[in-house]
Amino acid sequence: MNGERHPFERIALSLSGGGTRAVGFHLGSMSYLDRIGLLDNVRMLSTVSGGSVVGMGYAAYSKIPKAGERPLKTLYKELRESLPQNPAQLVGLLQKAYHKQPVAPSGRRTLIANMAELYNHLFNFCRDKRFDLFWGGEPTHLEEIVFNATEFMTGVGFRFHKSIDDRSSGSEFAVLSPGYARQARLCDILASSTCIPVGFEPLEFPDDFRWPDDTVSVPKNRKTCDAICQELPANPNKPGRKKSVTLMDGGVYDNQGVFSILNIIGLTYDSRRGREKKGDAYIPRDINLSGMFGGGGGRQEPAEHPANDIDLFIVSDTPLREMPIYEMANNPEKAGFLDLEKLKWIVSITLILLTGSTLFMGYAYFSTLLSDPHRHANWQNHIWDIFIYVIPLLLLFVCAGGGFFLLGRLKNYFGSRPAFRNNPDLRPKLWQYFKKRKFSDLAYMIESRLSSAIAMSSDVFMNRIRFLGLARVFNLPPLKGKVIINVIDSMIRDRQALKNEAANSEEQNQSIANLLDGAERLCDDTVSKASTVGTQFWLATEDMADLLACGQATMCYNLLRHMDQMKKDGLADLKSDSFNKIYHQAATDWEKLKANPYYLMDDPYRD
Repeated sequence: MNGERHPFERIALSLSGGGTRAVGFHLGSMSYLDRIGLLDNVRMLSTVSGGSVVGMGYAAYSKIPKAGERPLKTLYKELRESLPQNPAQLVGLLQKAYHKQPVAPSGRRTLIANMAELYNHLFNFCRDKRFDLFWGGEPTHLEEIVFNATEFMTGVGFRFHKSIDDRSSGSEFAVLSPGYARQARLCDILASSTCIPVGFEPLEFPDDFRWPDDTVSVPKNRKTCDAICQELPANPNKPGRKKSVTLMDGGVYDNQGVFSILNIIGLTYDSRRGREKKGDAYIPRDINLSGMFGGGGGRQEPAEHPANDIDLFIVSDTPLREMPIYEMANNPEKAGFLDLEKLKWIVSITLILLTGSTLFMGYAYFSTLLSDPHRHANWQNHIWDIFIYVIPLLLLFVCAGGGFFLLGRLKNYFGSRPAFRNNPDLRPKLWQYFKKRKFSDLAYMIESRLSSAIAMSSDVFMNRIRFLGLARVFNLPPLKGKVIINVIDSMIRDRQALKNEAANSEEQNQSIANLLDGAERLCDDTVSKASTVGTQFWLATEDMADLLACGQATMCYNLLRHMDQMKKDGLADLKSDSFNKIYHQAATDWEKLKANPYYLMDDPYRD
């Protein structure tokens, strides 16, 4: 090496969300970086949702390594053994983690609080460990670690941030000082990063987190929690309410974790000029990066750019490959008989009959008692009366009372909504519109709305977030030639682009075509299967193999593409031993992966 500087000395790595699809793919991608000696060069790590499982596990085992074993190997073995392989196993694990008393120290019985306890039970890398694990002891190559969530007070990213200096966690609007951040349990942080909307309830921070002084299930005196609450902003709509912030999945704000890396880069640069402080900690402010890099607006900075602090920025991303993203529900061929008006009459008549039957049954029972005062002298008559009168009477009373109660609650609920309260004529007009609607039509309307809303949030919306994140990265001149977008279906996209004669230069197209020549099995089999694994919390063994192989091959492919482009752009030192060694290793592996996509499955760092 002759003392030369490594071409990829400082790497920033972000791991996207995507459930266990992201877990398997990121494991494979990182295992390939480990194979060619680049994983130890990662200085900045930002993770979201499913990516946080891998990122947190790797960071933890880098800090507390198992003797004679690489951290990634330890993590792979643990995830292979611990992750449920089907929904039934997941439910069984949740039952083991469930307690009769409230799971969250706030007293809430929520699924996401149960998931936090499941993470604590399932994964050794976060079992009974707190965020302060990443401070103290022997330093690792990971200088900056960010686990991303989203806070729903202002709709921005909420970051649990370990840094080499005194940067705060939280957000610009809800700042969490480093001292308090260190006390958070890793399983609670992981739960907040993986709290998928609709699938889980939101987490209330800090109430739903279990702090060191929460020694009982539902503690009354919570000094740490109360102290953190005092640092948070008050809800302007409910000024008397206890201060808190609602947290959900980090992918809602930034599903690739790229903004946290850009934020770190910006803060690294700002540290030379002084930053705004709150108490003894710096505010985790999202900097106007477009103005910072001279993109228009905001303050203008000198020519020295913070992106010089990194040599390579790898964005590992796992969008679900699903075409089409939405299909119309089947329109019912027959309208059916039952509509809301008929249902109203059926319910009304049923409640009247139940009420009448309750009164008649009660009258018959008391008439029997009055006609035969000595009836209960015989114990058999007691048993007879219980089954003939008492139990039916109670059932009729519960059904009739429950029906009237539910109707009253529905009426009060809709009456309390601002839209109905402020528009008294709205409810009767809506009833006139819907009362003749058949149930089959209503089911179709509800199914269409729900399925399209899910497609919008999980695909259209997430793809838009993905585009905005990548656009920001690519539009920063200092990052030019330093970015690898490691998308799970990169090879399929590139092959399709070649068929469509995408607007690349002829030289670029030829380079891609050369790489993909002979990669049919890899694309059509391994990558195709891996990129269609659902966003879920379980992972079958065969899916894990496909995702690992896909991650390894995709990282190898994208690294080769990037290094080829560096050569063409004159950004590579062709005399560098380090550069040439990496390129030769990747080129050799790529030819073998095209022949056998599972060629690296016996890699000693994993198996």
